[in-house]
Order: sequence, then structure tokens, then C-alpha cells
Amino acid sequence: MDNISIILSWPDSFDFPVWRSNVSKLRTYTKEIIVCFTSHGSNPIKDWIRQVLPQCTFLDADTYQAQQYGGDWRNKSTNYMIDHASGEWILSLEPDFFIKDYEKFFTAVSEGMKTHNVITFEENQRFHPAFLLVKKDVVQKTHRNFSVMGQDKDHFWQFTKDIKGICDHKTLQSLELLEGRDWIHMRGLVDNYFAPKPYFDLPSFHVYNDACRELDVPVNEYWWKEMERCSKAERLNIQTSTLKEFL
Repeated sequence: MDNISIILSWPDSFDFPVWRSNVSKLRTYTKEIIVCFTSHGSNPIKDWIRQVLPQCTFLDADTYQAQQYGGDWRNKSTNYMIDHASGEWILSLEPDFFIKDYEKFFTAVSEGMKTHNVITFEENQRFHPAFLLVKKDVVQKTHRNFSVMGQDKDHFWQFTKDIKGICDHKTLQSLELLEGRDWIHMRGLVDNYFAPKPYFDLPSFHVYNDACRELDVPVNEYWWKEMERCSKAERLNIQTSTLKEFL
């Protein structure tokens, strides 16, 4: 599966230690990983991220080249990464998408690629950018508009609409890759760190934040303090979260 280019937008004042710990696994099944930094927060640590992730290619959405795409931050970063990707397939990922068994997961995805040009999961009839695998020549047939389009029309809404008019798609579920068993998408992660104190799905958030502090990976000093700050948020019903088995 050395024909897949991963693209991932990364807010430049944030770190994702769990995702970083899995980069070598992702590289096993893909050709390259392209990360584009976007301006979110007030303490950029992107230079540090570059140093600890030599396996990735890094871009910056604040550059003149990226700004030429127009639209919002997600549109700029996504288009910039697509034009740097050398794979025949584009895989949009988010750092809060977790896979339990990488070999099982990508074996099933590989089978789906034999018959379909799009593999993803849907949320409110939108292909979710947390995991969206698309043949690059299909991408080029769309408007390549990844911006928010209005109320209830989040990022990738127009892109989803375009693709549905071009070809059929395959869902992860139809490949017998089930949410909560084979993969999980943790929502609200960046919002929790960005807020004065975490508030969204606190059981799962604490499981994730605790796991980040226990990992044997380097952690930026600023980000360690952020994780410590967030660890003080109210802890209720942590045992109800199924996230731990994915971390």
C-alpha cells in the first residue's frame, strides 16, 4: 500500500503524543505523511514537532503559496497538501482517529480499494476528514472546496457532495471495520485543550490525556504543562470510556 499519501492538518500550538507514537505504524502502510500546520492557539510549537517527527513532510498554511488557495484554514491546508502529495491515493486523517489493529484495519481497507475509489465513514451525510481515503484522480474532478459552507455544512461538505456525484463510496462499516471495535473517532479533543478547562466527553478526555502523559515519547515542556492543567478538570465516570483499548 505504498501508493497512499496521508494528509493531516495540525494546529500549531497543540501536540498529539498518541498520534505521534503511532506514526511508524502508519508509515508501514502508506507512502508518505504530509502535515500542514495551521495557526491555532498562542504558543506555536511547530519547530519542536518537526524535530521529533522526521518521518513526516511538513508544510505551513501561513505561507504565501498556501494562502493562494483561498477559503478557510482547512481549505488552504488541505489543498496545499494535496498538491504536494505524490501518492495515487489521498488519505485525510485527524490525530483523534485511533485504530486498534493496524494490520487488520489496512488489510480490509486494501480490499476495499480494489473495487471502490472512496473509503470513509459518514457523519450527518458528510464524509468525515478524520478518515477519508480517495483516489487522487477523483479528487481532481471535484471543486476541491474543503471550507465550511454554512450552518450544518462543516468542512468537506462540498467535497462530499461533489464525490457523491462522481462515484460510489465504501464505508468502513461495510468493510466490517466497526466503530468502537476496530477504530474510534474521539471528538472534541482540540476544543478541550483550547478551552479554559475541558468540558466535552470528560471520561474519554481524561483517559486520553492520562495516556499521553504515560507514553514513552518526548513531550514538549509547554505541552506537558497544558496536559497537567487539563488533568485537573472534573473526573467522573472515567471507567465508562472505551477509549483506553485504542491508545
